[in-house]
Amino acid sequence: MIESGGASDSIFTRDQHLTFATQTSASWWFKDFFDMISQVKPAPETYALITPDKLFTRSVAKGVQIWAATKNIQEVYYQVVDKETDNFIPYLLEMAPKKPDIIILTSHYQDAVDFSIQLSKVKELRPQAVVMTIGPSEINYVNDVGEGAEGMIGVTQWVANSSFKGPVFGTPQDYVREFKRKYGQLPTYQDAQSSATGVIYQLSLEKCGSLNAKDVLKNIKSLNVVTFYGKIKYDSRGMNIGHKMALVQIQQGEMKTVWPPEAAESALTFPLHSD
Repeated sequence: MIESGGASDSIFTRDQHLTFATQTSASWWFKDFFDMISQVKPAPETYALITPDKLFTRSVAKGVQIWAATKNIQEVYYQVVDKETDNFIPYLLEMAPKKPDIIILTSHYQDAVDFSIQLSKVKELRPQAVVMTIGPSEINYVNDVGEGAEGMIGVTQWVANSSFKGPVFGTPQDYVREFKRKYGQLPTYQDAQSSATGVIYQLSLEKCGSLNAKDVLKNIKSLNVVTFYGKIKYDSRGMNIGHKMALVQIQQGEMKTVWPPEAAESALTFPLHSD
């Protein structure tokens, strides 16, 4: 199975090798954020981390801790919260005395909306950067959050202004144009990775020229190709180790790509607060 939606590492650590990811696996979601943030001057030294108690968000949080350590950014606050929580205020107030340079939320969408609105009300916190997973990268985020969205950073699997070029769909810009022509709206990154899943199947089938399951599986495992979605390359577990994340930031009410450099529409606004 090639799956476009599941990112939790545990999907790929079971004793089976028949599941393959289109997207970057959860523990790798923040690698590119820490690559980016370590380049700003002066570099942040501390971070606070909140994660709802869900399989995906905890997998991402584990990766946050790993990648932060590689950049010598120290964790000063960590809290796992109930997966149903919609009130982050107590945790924000609890972390405030730690004065973290970066605040990180590993989230699904509604978590990110609630968190962002509430963070804007906690005046005791003046972080240099705030970043979350599924939130600022979504098209409705600014409308749903309001003024509190400004400056928020989101990690995302795909941005339409990337410079990739590959078989079937061509470039991201080609894909956007065809998607909008057919469906009358712009694609989300979830749309793109679903389409990329089809591309992976197609390339694997074309390579073996048959429907023999063992041949198809062998060709999926050996893929090393750039598509409109990015690079596809699998490790022995079925994780896509070729794909890299992008980063967006809300700037003047609009989502702007700030990483990777070759796709950036704008420079990162940093620090978010200077005191």
